[in-house]
Amino acid sequence: MTTDTGQVREIAKIIERYVTEHPRAADTVEGIRSWWIAREEPDASLEVVQQALDRLTQSGRLSRTTLPDGTAIYARAAPPDTPDGAAAGPPRRP
Repeated sequence: MTTDTGQVREIAKIIERYVTEHPRAADTVEGIRSWWIAREEPDASLEVVQQALDRLTQSGRLSRTTLPDGTAIYARAAPPDTPDGAAAGPPRRP
């Protein structure tokens, strides 16, 4: 079932803002709904949150890690030039 794309976009903005303010944050869809967006959108359904997460993952803004038990964890995606999202320093000379 597809939901209102305006609501999905709004939830995606909230999630992006959260990971910008908390760059090391990582959580499940349920945790994101409960902790990251509940203050601004307390009635957001898990379906809408999942659609926003899927959109952000497909666009490369979030990463998705699947744990051995199948649980998906979402976090800010690392910039392409750094494997862990740390700020890249000047190039080193040998």
